Amino acid sequence: MLKKEVGGRGIPVINPMEGVKLRVGLIYLDIENPTEDLLNRLTVKNEGDKLAKYGITGETNLYSIVYKLSFGKFSGLFTGDMPPVVSDRLSTLSEVEGLDYIKIPHHGSINGITENLLKVLVPKLGVISVGKNSWGFPRPEILDMLEKYGVKVLRTDEMGDIKVASDGNTYWVEK
Repeated sequence: MLKKEVGGRGIPVINPMEGVKLRVGLIYLDIENPTEDLLNRLTVKNEGDKLAKYGITGETNLYSIVYKLSFGKFSGLFTGDMPPVVSDRLSTLSEVEGLDYIKIPHHGSINGITENLLKVLVPKLGVISVGKNSWGFPRPEILDMLEKYGVKVLRTDEMGDIKVASDGNTYWVEK
């Protein structure tokens, strides 16, 4: 894990990559994507730049930061805009089994979550962050797949801001 400091305050900069585990009090963040191998394939844009070292070309969604958040008995997966190839890779990791919550990737596009991952996660709640768009997001195929696995779906285009809160034992939705 590459650690550097920014400015004179000694604030650490951590390159988020698979395997990095962070703890803030009782909250744990386990980074699941991008992989170190993927990051090693990037070209160095500016060796001296502490925050923007790499230049990303091609499929930028491959580099979406995906992390598992755990707080007591509550756990959730935050997926960014991860593509299906990342979704399928995550389905092979035991760390993501049986979560309570998932942020549905890529606004409910077919270019996000896969059935392989849903079979492993079996989340109780999924939130789709989406607004009015010309692509038809969230896609009916994704909504049908979520329904098939009994995932309660909440959408920001229907509810506005959605806040999922937890006390470490249970969780609830606040508006």
